[in-house]
Amino acid sequence: MPKERFFETYDVGINEARYESQQRHKRRQQNTDEVEAIVDTLVCSSSSKDIAADRSGTQ
Repeated sequence: MPKERFFETYDVGINEARYESQQRHKRRQQNTDEVEAIVDTLVCSSSSKDIAADRSGTQ
C-alpha cells in the first residue's frame, strides 16, 4: 500500500472514531437531560406534606 493511501485510510479511521465519540457524547447528554427532567417532575409532584407523612408513617 502506498504511503499516501495509508495516511488517507488512517485519517478516515480517525475521523470516524471522532464522529462516533461525539455521537455517544450527544446520546449520553440527552439521556442525562431526560433523567433530570423525570426526577424534577417526580420531586415537584410530591408535596412536602406527602413526604412528611411518609416519614412519620401517617397519611
